[in-house]
Amino acid sequence: MKTIIFKLNVFLKIIRITMKDQTSNKGVIFCTFSDYQSNTTGDAINDRKLIKAIPMNYKKIVIYPKYSKNKKVLVKSAIKFFASYLKEIVASNNIFITRGGKLAILPIILNKVFKNKIILRLGCTPLMFVEREAFLKNENFFLKFLYYFEPNFEKFALRHVSRCIVENVRAKRIILHYGAKPDNIKIIPYYIQQYFLNGKNPSFDNNKDIFKIGYTGRFQKYDFLVPVINAISLLKREKNQIKLYLIGDGPNRKNIERLVKEQGLADDIIFLGIKSHKEVSKLITDYHCLILPMVNKLCPSTISLKILEGVMKGKIVITTNSGNNLSLFLKNTDLILKNTSSDDVFQKLKLVINDYDKYRRISEKLSEYHSNIRSKSIYEKKLEEILSESTY
Repeated sequence: MKTIIFKLNVFLKIIRITMKDQTSNKGVIFCTFSDYQSNTTGDAINDRKLIKAIPMNYKKIVIYPKYSKNKKVLVKSAIKFFASYLKEIVASNNIFITRGGKLAILPIILNKVFKNKIILRLGCTPLMFVEREAFLKNENFFLKFLYYFEPNFEKFALRHVSRCIVENVRAKRIILHYGAKPDNIKIIPYYIQQYFLNGKNPSFDNNKDIFKIGYTGRFQKYDFLVPVINAISLLKREKNQIKLYLIGDGPNRKNIERLVKEQGLADDIIFLGIKSHKEVSKLITDYHCLILPMVNKLCPSTISLKILEGVMKGKIVITTNSGNNLSLFLKNTDLILKNTSSDDVFQKLKLVINDYDKYRRISEKLSEYHSNIRSKSIYEKKLEEILSESTY
């Protein structure tokens, strides 16, 4: 095995020597499995933030695959992705930033020959195997087989990289437990784009105004939309003027549409489909409240980006105590769902409707608090410090 690795290193070294301009422009190589340009997930949005935050004095290269409409990697794109990935590894003297540990394995193995600094962008969900249990139930045998080896890959990466970037203290504790070196860990809190922070909360008079609720999600079974629909039905029976706006799309949408029709709520629940990030920001500005129930088995350090966005925008947010989301609300836990039953959702919505101004003031104070510790300038400064430390 050692002989094979030695021959591979010699072969790749020859490739590097014959390459033109191999070290003329040291740069930052960001490598991710996400189609960060078109994807609307939290990971993709955070990828875009990091890429934009890389200082102009660095040569910036982004390596990522492209996916088909059914979310499968295109063959040509996969080949191009791997070729670009390998090319930048053997170019040497670059700073490699990878989303997660798996993409760092090859640069680590070849680093004795091709001297790159390797940084893991781990965010608030640093190790996928810690959270995988919540979403693995319906995966096929092949994927489950691959995921069996995932912990070993991620632990190996933690022990051999230059830096690990995490979002919060809980994430730091997790990777310390699995072998990361304390001096290699840097915390950079997420921030929210300025356009998402624009707008003020609308006023609300229970005697004359329609109470508008917003929801964003992927219409998966774990999104808990059924109890939300049932809660809306209960509120309508009490003669509340209410509308629920559903943003997003996914495999469970048809079932939800059928349930809405069965309960006679077609005029009260509006399906808006997939919207861009900026469009979502404009839409939720006019809503009185956001309801964002989450799956319970999240990684203990995970902060949902859509909940963070809602809190920092100063919106009233009803959600579950999942992952590390509770930390965003400080001690204001009145609107945290104890379970995902229809009655619990109903009761939380009633609290807001009956005392809207109280919860609006609390939400606006939370927004002010987080704006002081989460900003684009803080994020850029911390990232620049890490890149400067990693430069040869």
